[in-house]
Amino acid sequence: MIDGKQTASLQGADLPGLLLLFDRGSRPDREAVLDAVGRNERLFIAHDPFTAVSHGIDGRMVPGEEECERGLAVLADGLTFEILGLAPGSPVQQARIDHYLSLDRSDLEEVEALGIYPGSHIAEGANALPVVRTMLGLGADLAEALGDVRAISWTPARSAISVGFFQRSVAAWRAGGLFPTLGMVGIEFDQDDRLRTEGLSFLVGSELVLAPELSADQSAAIRLVLHIVHELVGTRLEHGRHRFAAKGIEDMELVLEPGSGWISVEPGRRQRTVAEPGSTTAAA
Repeated sequence: MIDGKQTASLQGADLPGLLLLFDRGSRPDREAVLDAVGRNERLFIAHDPFTAVSHGIDGRMVPGEEECERGLAVLADGLTFEILGLAPGSPVQQARIDHYLSLDRSDLEEVEALGIYPGSHIAEGANALPVVRTMLGLGADLAEALGDVRAISWTPARSAISVGFFQRSVAAWRAGGLFPTLGMVGIEFDQDDRLRTEGLSFLVGSELVLAPELSADQSAAIRLVLHIVHELVGTRLEHGRHRFAAKGIEDMELVLEPGSGWISVEPGRRQRTVAEPGSTTAAA
């Protein structure tokens, strides 16, 4: 089991996880999480460190701060995840957030985090698709059961997502739709107006950067990235050039140079030939 005190003291970006953000002072306690897990037939408590207890002034048994810091271990689809940051213990320290989806920065000025992290037995494979799928599903289920969640933060992408958008996109993916790239992968346009990703390297080992001509129409560029990421997650692209084609997507090439850390998305060779300066098509 992960040492809760050590984990809670880490920056969120140092440990891949899903954070449920609550208004300050409204994080759920152990009993609330136990109740939420107990009402979901897919979830089970794998470990509860609540062994040393004290009596409150009203005679009820209450967990000591040490037990709250250690959190709970929850079993979902055969995989164990740590739930850390339970009240009245310390919240999980948040990662820096650079990407907001269906949210404004001002919406999250007074929040604190409950964290969901892969358990020690799956920590080395935290970026494996079955682990990510189960962790996102667990986060969606807990957000629904606990209520009062202001937003969801995915630390590898330094992103914050509105609860409703997160739940809908995760549900669609689990039902056979596209990977929920928006929110799970940060998207920005650099000073050269090229679309770049942040956080995709956690899933596939590299980030994407689109050629300027593919980034000019920003909406089309984002749609293209949604399809590319869906095809890439769960795989590792070999070095070299790879043709990419999907329904409704024009011919593209994905180029991964050794040691670059970037997958360049370029027009296919046929498109570049047709659009060469001075050609009839280019002049038109």
